Amino acid sequence: MPFSVDAMEPSPDALKKVISFARATGDLQTLSDVNLKLIALTYPLEAQIHGTEHLRDNPPPLHMVNVKRLTEKAMPGWGSNVPNLVEWEALENAVEAGTDFDSRILPLMGLF
Repeated sequence: MPFSVDAMEPSPDALKKVISFARATGDLQTLSDVNLKLIALTYPLEAQIHGTEHLRDNPPPLHMVNVKRLTEKAMPGWGSNVPNLVEWEALENAVEAGTDFDSRILPLMGLF
């Protein structure tokens, strides 16, 4: 091999901090052992390069916000929210009447 591969294991202290943080955020159940170890391996690298002053020991408290449910805008292309509504209504009327199978909007031949 033209290069060597070194395996690393996180320190018990880093792994303990990651597990504690993940438990506090509710993420512990969704993280695999490999995920936890990988995150724990990044902790000493971050500490070495940038220090630990900006890293939290605990997640911030939850901030609950009451939000009024806003009305949903009509999705483009659904219901009456189409730019060529008159043509679509004409097509719908023609289909109900059984005529106009040469529509420019939707060729209806073979759909019935």
